[in-house]
Amino acid sequence: MKNPILLSVINFAIIAILAFYFLIPKYQDLSYSNMQAELRVDRLKNLQEHFSELSSLDQELSAYQAEMAKVQSALPEDPSLASVFYFFQESAKQNGLLLTSISFSSTKREQANKEKTEIKEDIFSVEVTGSYTAFKNFLSTVERSARLIEIESISFSSKKEEESVSKDLFSFELSVKVYSYMALSN
Repeated sequence: MKNPILLSVINFAIIAILAFYFLIPKYQDLSYSNMQAELRVDRLKNLQEHFSELSSLDQELSAYQAEMAKVQSALPEDPSLASVFYFFQESAKQNGLLLTSISFSSTKREQANKEKTEIKEDIFSVEVTGSYTAFKNFLSTVERSARLIEIESISFSSKKEEESVSKDLFSFELSVKVYSYMALSN
């Protein structure tokens, strides 16, 4: 009565339809998941290589700590005015000059577009009294300092004879720029 061949064809058609609607989408989901997993594994390998490279660069840079400290002291991040005042006071004293006055004039900021940093110029007015030789030594000390300092102008005058013990005392007034930087936040 029943044709076994026809029944087999119908069973095969039903299995094929079920496979098409149920198994093929699951297979595609599995294939997509495998592809995503491979991409994540590749990304993880790339990140591991990147961190390994950063670690080796960090070890390489650690050999240059002294040089990096010099750069940091030459162009410190937002230095305090007190440290600058102290530097000029000590430099004048070490070179045999009398620091008669020091004042903070102004601040100028320039933004460096490429590096996202801001260069800050603090302008000071420094007045010292002493001999010309002591003043030359003072300028040499300022020039050799690790901090990035630029002397804008120098003016000098002779002290009046009744005020000074010796005729070779002069009053020197300097306009000085002291540079620092500040990293900008994004």
